[in-house]
Amino acid sequence: MLYSKNACSNGPASILAARLYKLTKEEEYLDWARRIYDWQKDVLFDRATGAVYDNINGQTDVISTVALTYNQGTFLGTAVELFDITKDPLYLNDGQKIANYTISKCIDPGNNVLRNEGDGDGGLFKGIFMRYFVQYLQREGISEAFRLKFESFLRNNARIAWTQGTNQQTLLFGPSWTQPPAGSTQLTSQTSAAMLFESIALFEKK
Repeated sequence: MLYSKNACSNGPASILAARLYKLTKEEEYLDWARRIYDWQKDVLFDRATGAVYDNINGQTDVISTVALTYNQGTFLGTAVELFDITKDPLYLNDGQKIANYTISKCIDPGNNVLRNEGDGDGGLFKGIFMRYFVQYLQREGISEAFRLKFESFLRNNARIAWTQGTNQQTLLFGPSWTQPPAGSTQLTSQTSAAMLFESIALFEKK
């Protein structure tokens, strides 16, 4: 969208800046990571609920309050990176809100599984969230009650996707993890499911 500032671009940018700082120790990268994160937190993050909104229109200041798993995931990913660098529990607390909103609101009703967000780019969104969700779960200092809730959600998504979301003969996955695709599928949806199983395998390996 013309004139918009989006979570989908700022989230990955702040992750990149934080990782560049880890590699180089150049303070400019850390400064950028914090600046981008703080801007998102001030403008696109609902501190009360944990929702990460999609964008703000630079001309009208109208905020699109759509919350997508991709944006939830990349903002969560930055919180993890900045916690690693600073050890400030503020970032873990932000991560808890982000993760809890996602597993409570970005789901298909009745099955506690991340919702279908469509084909194309949308097919990839859930896998992006799961990647950073597991990285969050690998950190020390998370509330035990929330940790148990989050781990149960992760395992349930993997179980449902494997038992309901694919034809065991083809092992193809669609944009929904609760039902197999009819015939072929898109690479984004298949990759998203692969990221889910990669995430659960990495988590269970700990």
